[in-house]
Amino acid sequence: MRQPAIVSSAPAALSRRAIAWWLTQVKHALPPTIFFFVGFNLILYTKRLILQEHGIEFSGFFTSLVAALLVGKAVLVTDNMRFMRRFDGAPMLQPILFKSAIYWLCVLIVRLAEELVHFVAAGGA
Repeated sequence: MRQPAIVSSAPAALSRRAIAWWLTQVKHALPPTIFFFVGFNLILYTKRLILQEHGIEFSGFFTSLVAALLVGKAVLVTDNMRFMRRFDGAPMLQPILFKSAIYWLCVLIVRLAEELVHFVAAGGA
C-alpha cells in the first residue's frame, strides 16, 4: 500500500507571507513618502519657475522622487530607534522639539549623502 504524495504548500505559504510583509511595509512607508514627495516637488516647482525667468531649463522630477523615497524611509528608520522615546512622558513641547531636531539631522545626513553620490558620479568636479 502506497500513500498518495502530499503536495507541499510551503512555497505558496512563504510567498504569501512575503507579499503580506511587503504590503505592510509599503503601507507603513507611504504617508511620509507622499509628504516628502509633495514637499520636494513644491520646492522643485518654485526652483523651476525662478530659473525659467532667466531662460534656464531645469528638470529634476526623478531626483525629487528618489529623495522623497530615501528621506521617507530614513524618517521611518529613525522613528523606530529606541532613543526616540526618550521624552514620551514629558510635557508635549519636549518630545516635539527633540524629535524635530533628530528628524532634521537625519534628513540632513541623507541629503548630504545624496549630494555626495552626485559629486562622486560627476567625477569629483
